[in-house]
Amino acid sequence: MTKHYSRSIELLCPTCASSAFEFDDQLAEDCRVYTCQGCKIVVSNDDLMTANSSRIDAEVSTIEDELVGDMVKRLRKSFSGNKYVKFK
Repeated sequence: MTKHYSRSIELLCPTCASSAFEFDDQLAEDCRVYTCQGCKIVVSNDDLMTANSSRIDAEVSTIEDELVGDMVKRLRKSFSGNKYVKFK
């Protein structure tokens, strides 16, 4: 069974740290303009991603670590019993 590494990251308002936004879902995601329900600030998709870049980077790092660990386990299992391949 294949493990899925997709995640959802809750984006926060750069002003009030609220996660409740209003937007027009008819528009493509990269063209959307988000309105915070807490402080009513209007933020573009690019600005929202930039403001949450540290949260996104932290989650990507977590997924990378998990993926590398799982790959090492799979390689060890695949080569177990092979006298020519050794893992340290």
